[in-house]
Amino acid sequence: MSLPINYWIAAGTYIVTLIGYGFSSAINNPIGDLVVDHIELNTGKRQPGMVRGIMVIILLPAASLQPLILSAMLSAAGYVGETKSQTAFVLPSM
Repeated sequence: MSLPINYWIAAGTYIVTLIGYGFSSAINNPIGDLVVDHIELNTGKRQPGMVRGIMVIILLPAASLQPLILSAMLSAAGYVGETKSQTAFVLPSM
């Protein structure tokens, strides 16, 4: 299976994706804690559940885009999921 894009574009996109994922994983909890502290300073109530709930509402749809991107890349490569056998273009050459 070969993608109709340049190897360096695919590698660059993958690197940017990994850096973004690592940055998101590293910064997500401290930012959430800062927001909880900010709300506590303004209202006098500590509401970590509300902050985490809002973050999940935002992050869950964003995470569901991953399968969409993967299926778009497979479709761009010529893969057709509805057929029982794939074309010779899609099958790996051995």
